[in-house]
Amino acid sequence: MNQVLDKAFVGTGCTLQAALRSKRYAQLLSEELRLEDEVCDDPLATAALHAGPVPVTVCLNTKQGERAERAILKLPQVKRDPQRRALFRLLGERIAIAASNRLPLRIRRLAKRWGELEEFEQRALLMALSSFLETSDLDKPKTRDEDLANQPDERVMPAVYRPGRKGLPHPNCLGKAQLLAGFVRLTGAQAYGCTPILQYDQARLAIHIDICQATLEALESMPDYNRRWARKLRKAIKSDKEKLAYPSWQHAGVLIKLVSGKWMIVDPNFRGVQELPDQAKVREALERLSKFERVQPGVAVLDGPRDLRKSCRPHRRRLKRGIEPARFVAEEAMRTPLDLDKVVERIMRSKHFNAIRDGMGIPAAVRRKRGREGSLRWWLQWQIISTQARSKSGMQTTAGALKSVLLDVSDRLLETGIRWFDVSQYIDTGLRLHPQREYQELGHFLATATVAHIAVNANRSSETEEVLVTESACQFRLYHRMLELFNGGNSQGAWDAALALDALPFRLGSVNRLLPKLQARNHTLIRSMTCPEKRKATKVTEAGRRRAKRPRSRTSPPTPVRAEPAPRPSSTRRRR
Repeated sequence: MNQVLDKAFVGTGCTLQAALRSKRYAQLLSEELRLEDEVCDDPLATAALHAGPVPVTVCLNTKQGERAERAILKLPQVKRDPQRRALFRLLGERIAIAASNRLPLRIRRLAKRWGELEEFEQRALLMALSSFLETSDLDKPKTRDEDLANQPDERVMPAVYRPGRKGLPHPNCLGKAQLLAGFVRLTGAQAYGCTPILQYDQARLAIHIDICQATLEALESMPDYNRRWARKLRKAIKSDKEKLAYPSWQHAGVLIKLVSGKWMIVDPNFRGVQELPDQAKVREALERLSKFERVQPGVAVLDGPRDLRKSCRPHRRRLKRGIEPARFVAEEAMRTPLDLDKVVERIMRSKHFNAIRDGMGIPAAVRRKRGREGSLRWWLQWQIISTQARSKSGMQTTAGALKSVLLDVSDRLLETGIRWFDVSQYIDTGLRLHPQREYQELGHFLATATVAHIAVNANRSSETEEVLVTESACQFRLYHRMLELFNGGNSQGAWDAALALDALPFRLGSVNRLLPKLQARNHTLIRSMTCPEKRKATKVTEAGRRRAKRPRSRTSPPTPVRAEPAPRPSSTRRRR
């Protein structure tokens, strides 16, 4: 761990030994040692200080208001390490200082005038900074896989890289977040670290799968559906699911507050700068975080919709309007007995008449000459005769020819409806940048993420993550700690991480794939063990009393789980 920390401090322009001898470290350590006496009059802060970041995070994200506070007061106490906390605080500060010196002079000058700028000027400055960070990747890899494979330590060491200079390491997403932290230090604005739980491209895939699945269900519910479209949709669903099966890679962004009070997410790798959709919920989440960021800077709060399928409802309604005419005609074709006069009458009375008439392709001259009903009847009769003439025997019945004509019309309407809908063009409707997010105190977030990144390259990820999870409740820290259960380990800390992830309202895609495997092999993995709830009183039977008298071990971890090899632990390795 000391070797990894030393490399992290070298990235800020000093060494671990120099940091431990600095006056700033002594000052931060003194503050951490006095913290317990400062909060002794606040029972809630005292309980959070001695509980650790992970249980507090679970309580804040699974309960609201007073219920969350009561749950925090009941949490068991754990031993804290003031020296380690002071060291991480110092690392976060030095990262911001080193990063601020790497910004262009014009941006640094404008950053110092941040408080004097209007809202539109602040937005423009953030856009300029994001554009600079995005276009500074002069040697960036051409593909995502090349970028993920090219993750040296220098990409997260602000004292080493030089944005905009060719031939030198360019910062990755975490390195750009460090530069943003340096910008925040110059402005004095309020900011938080942002970890996307569901990233923008993953959300696109999830919505695309849902819409394709809805289209396929609509096709299969028809009496005689277009199998070519069904095969195409199944292929698209399979391809998207394979892309979503990739291991989750940590990404980093920064949340910055404007002078107007609005919160903006700055992410140069994804669309630059964007205002978050529901500002009231963002402020509520950050208010919960601000109560505990001093006593537990590693606490994380979640923000965003729990179920992304709600955003697909408008697409489903639009899809239904495009497919319903084809369904109506297909159902007419399957009626027995089939009579031309009754078919024309039902189509005339249908609310889908205009769509069906347009899908048939009746010439406008025929419609003007024969009217609504006459043109429809004439066109169907002409198609019946053509179908009979094309049949091999030439003796096809009128009912059989009419059925073939209607099924052809249904296929034509179906293709028109699906092409008009065009699944891909509606994916972005209502979809904001990173729908599900996690917020943390900025300095602590950057410090732990940087140490985790360096630990992966030093092949010390497992031992480092064991320490980091006691300081940070980021889902990626919990995820990497949980991976021990799939690599032959069986420590209580790994099970605690799995229990904490299981209790959260929404999780990383990798966690959602691994948790059911743990639950299937060990039934002791239940929700909310790290955040105890008040249970309802139940009637105790004699058999229940006998079972209660049996000795149970509450401290020993569950039996080990042997499973297929887990995905390779990763840090903040993400695009560019």
